[in-house]
Amino acid sequence: GHRYIDGWSGHGAMILGHNHPAITKAITWQASKGTHYSAGSEIEVRWAELITQIVPGADRVRFTMTGTETTALAIRIARAHTGRR
Repeated sequence: GHRYIDGWSGHGAMILGHNHPAITKAITWQASKGTHYSAGSEIEVRWAELITQIVPGADRVRFTMTGTETTALAIRIARAHTGRR
């Protein structure tokens, strides 16, 4: 009874189609505000707050740079939760 969307490897663009006008406009607008942030930014905080509002059980949000970093963090969280080394 579950529906899944395959967004693997950046192919999430298939959800709205390639070069959707609303997405292009949003990207252009955001790029005009800056393209490289070295630390947390206001928009990142707003995005995290939105995620906690719309995703059940997402009490905290952490953004990472790579899948490796994400996996390592998940292992640390699992170890802390289970008390296992």
